[in-house]
Amino acid sequence: MNSQTIFLHALCFLCATAAVFASPTGSSSSHEEAAARDIDMNRLRTNLARSRFLLSDGMNAFAKATYKALADKSGGGNVALSPFSLHTALSMLFFGSPESSETHRELVRLLGMPTEHFMEYPYNFLTLAAKYDALQNSDKVKLQVANKMFVDDSFEPKQDFKDLLAVFYRSTVEEVDFGQANGARATQIINQFVRSKTQGKIPNLIQPGVLGDLTRLVLINAIYFKGNWKDQFEKHTTSAQPFTVGGTTFQYPHTMFRKGVYGVANMPDLDAQVLELPYEDESFRMLIFLPNSEDAGALRDVERRLPRANLSAIDSRMDYGQTRVFLPRFKVDSKAEMRQVLEKLGVKTLYTDADLTDISDEEELVVHAVIHQAEVEVNEKGSEAAAATAVVVGNRAATTSVVRPRVFRVDRPFLFMIQDKELNLPLFMGRVVDPSGQRRLQRSSNNQRRSRDTNCGEAAGEEGIKFPCQNRQAEADGDDSDQ
Repeated sequence: MNSQTIFLHALCFLCATAAVFASPTGSSSSHEEAAARDIDMNRLRTNLARSRFLLSDGMNAFAKATYKALADKSGGGNVALSPFSLHTALSMLFFGSPESSETHRELVRLLGMPTEHFMEYPYNFLTLAAKYDALQNSDKVKLQVANKMFVDDSFEPKQDFKDLLAVFYRSTVEEVDFGQANGARATQIINQFVRSKTQGKIPNLIQPGVLGDLTRLVLINAIYFKGNWKDQFEKHTTSAQPFTVGGTTFQYPHTMFRKGVYGVANMPDLDAQVLELPYEDESFRMLIFLPNSEDAGALRDVERRLPRANLSAIDSRMDYGQTRVFLPRFKVDSKAEMRQVLEKLGVKTLYTDADLTDISDEEELVVHAVIHQAEVEVNEKGSEAAAATAVVVGNRAATTSVVRPRVFRVDRPFLFMIQDKELNLPLFMGRVVDPSGQRRLQRSSNNQRRSRDTNCGEAAGEEGIKFPCQNRQAEADGDDSDQ
């Protein structure tokens, strides 16, 4: 008997009403059913206390690889995603694939969750649920994470799978009719759930036509983050400052400024400087990755280096001192169906030949879509970010004294990450090519002269991601891999 089967059967000892565990408030609506049986709480607490937290390395590797693959297909514009949300949603699918299957092996490699630690991972997700639930009403950082499984009213998932999601992901189960009106009512119900859990930031995750008669279940993760800076920027210091994209310089009118003690790390393996912006709850921070070079292709170079970079070395290289920070105010959002990204990362069977028989014995269950949407907004007060992922399954994301303040001037395209510093988890990440959203990366020689820019319109990019000037500069897009 393999470790996955042993663990799923062990739930019988833990589950001897998980409604309390499935919801922080201990309540459920009339549309929801408690997914698990009675829990041996003492045994659960003991196992939780003994478990080792092993998600960080895998989730960080997943974040770098997924970001790079998504950025490569983005068409050169702004990008936002939540590696945490994507990873969490796909990990629920991971527990629904038998350990001996190729689907499971692909998810092990993608998620960085080696089979030998299989017994630890559910408790790791429970640790996260407990930590982040406690922050929902915090006056410093608000972080809300919600998981849910929507199932067709004619479909019955295995009880062990429902128990696992209920206990370790605090997920409830809701029955819907995916066949009614071509899935329109089910789409409305799921979108309303995501909208409420993201404070209205993600109102329409699933578009009409995605769900239908063949849909059997939808696994949802939603995350919402709002945090104030430990040291806020003063609005009266925000001014117009130059910003350069692809050799073209323009005046961006909303560049924030603050002088204070900040950490800056030099990362030679990225050829970039990293600025740390702590929130009031200092276990969370934003990292700004600014290329050292001002060449037009510098951000592409940082992105090429990213998958192999050792981001865990940032803290050991962090130098704290008086710093003059110039940072654009920005709002970035992206939405994509992730099939092309996942296949590029080696997941081949999910959409065509999946083995999900630990979810149900119903034959020929495959993934129809993995939909991810994220939005990140940064201003003088702090940051607000939200993301959601839907997995649609059917039949076939050292202090140093300085004499003179250094300057960290973010005046060219950069990467960002919102991070749980305490657990070393990437909650959100992305790139800002142009904080105004009007320009994008393009092919450009390193010695191209800077010139004044003119505004251009906005067009839709691949897979539903919106990027400006796509039509006008399509020829400049090309193959990202050779830039």
